[in-house]
Amino acid sequence: LVPYPVLSGHVIAEITGRAVKALNLSALELEDAHGYRAFGADAAMEKPSAIPSYKAGPREGVWATAPFLHNGSVASLYDLLRPATERQVTFFVGREFDPVKVGVDTSGQSGKFLLDTRRVGNSNAGHSFEAGKRGNGIIGRLLTEEERRDIIEYIKSIPTEPGQATPYGGPDDPLEAHQDDGFFGNRRSGEY
Repeated sequence: LVPYPVLSGHVIAEITGRAVKALNLSALELEDAHGYRAFGADAAMEKPSAIPSYKAGPREGVWATAPFLHNGSVASLYDLLRPATERQVTFFVGREFDPVKVGVDTSGQSGKFLLDTRRVGNSNAGHSFEAGKRGNGIIGRLLTEEERRDIIEYIKSIPTEPGQATPYGGPDDPLEAHQDDGFFGNRRSGEY
């Protein structure tokens, strides 16, 4: 008998390895494609960190990866930037995208799976922006509506090279987007 994580790791590595080999990528392209992380047999041999942590994924296109948090318990970027106590307790998960809140459509029209954050493993607590001292789940100060909209527009513009996933456009230099007076206001559509 083989533990499931070991079996699935080997199966995924084999299938992915064959697909990648067929692409005939250079070593540099392979490294870039894997986000500079260990891959295949190397990943299986990678020793876990002594400090419990998550590896952060690439931020390009993160706006399109809803629902958010490690367990998918927050429906949109807008909700993620709110105090945890103001987030939806239940919401429908569907295939449609909500371009205003930047997340999954929670109306129930596109999906019938009801996610209940009160169930074990579904908590949407923490990672909260609210008034109070940082710690115990608070990671930032309470944001205004305008700040939330501006942050969302910035996140949608993160790619810095032509051809990257940036459907809403972006400033010439995303790292200096906060200095571009016209960027945030001109890219917003609809109300939050």
